[in-house]
Amino acid sequence: MKQIVICLALLCLYFKAHAQVLGEVNVLDKDVFYVHYTAPNAIEENFNYQKVSARLNAPPIRLKRLSLFNTIGFDYHQFSYDIQNSDLQSVQKLDEIETFFNINYSLFASYKLSNKWSLNASVTPFLLSNLKESSQTENVRVNGNFFIERTFFRKRGGYLQVAVGLGYFTINGSEQIVPVTNIRSRLNKKWSFVVGFPNTYVKYDFNQKHSLKLLADFNDLAGFTSSDASSIRVRNTQVYSVNFTTLSPALEYNFWFTPAWGAMLRVGGVLLDNYEIRDRHNEKIVALEPGFTQPMVTFGIKFNPLRQLQNGLKPF
Repeated sequence: MKQIVICLALLCLYFKAHAQVLGEVNVLDKDVFYVHYTAPNAIEENFNYQKVSARLNAPPIRLKRLSLFNTIGFDYHQFSYDIQNSDLQSVQKLDEIETFFNINYSLFASYKLSNKWSLNASVTPFLLSNLKESSQTENVRVNGNFFIERTFFRKRGGYLQVAVGLGYFTINGSEQIVPVTNIRSRLNKKWSFVVGFPNTYVKYDFNQKHSLKLLADFNDLAGFTSSDASSIRVRNTQVYSVNFTTLSPALEYNFWFTPAWGAMLRVGGVLLDNYEIRDRHNEKIVALEPGFTQPMVTFGIKFNPLRQLQNGLKPF
């Protein structure tokens, strides 16, 4: 199963991904602030899962050629286990791997070489842990990428941007260097799309108030425990991480109450899901293939006073 997850993560050059924390740099309409809530999901009889995500983007710092974008993020992951499940009965202190927190910061820098070429890089330190111990330094990880981007202007308005580079990402519980290819385009005032890592979607703006997105989510959570948390064990093996993977196509609807404030509703199915409790060597000691019995439903609020500029037919 681990090989399948790694291959899918690499293929998520074609999906919107939340593989740990990658920053939200490959989007055309990044919100200044949002809060998203994924409702509790009944995953057969094994456990439930719910999630809360929040992001705050500081105003961009624009110099003559250099632009800097700062993002602070927080994710809350909540599992609710069925202790009657035979695969989970061997886990001691199961309640200590029910909740995981992701606290992160992302810095994205773009250096404009010309009207058509730019150099771009991002760095994202993050802590993803159950926060059960005071010492959390070993659970601080860093993701990032570097790429060069070329803008192609369309004769009838709009543009296409193509980027290639390398990324250093936490995928399936371990850090890996992977190639990065991104394509972003605003075809006209209604149609836009993004293909790449970490985001992919096709968006249609009906008007200033209503829009639809067709996307796919690859959620790759690796929640770590502290090395001091020796009480979390499966028989004689210490639990080091919980890995939870879902691949979900989804349809997202956005409604804007005002030019800056909006609401989002996303409903998706699940094509793949996997849950593993792992040891320090990233080897599974408990594995479940839960199988979702209901859609993934996420809703939230957002604030974006820059929509008019982002939706323009020239790159923002």
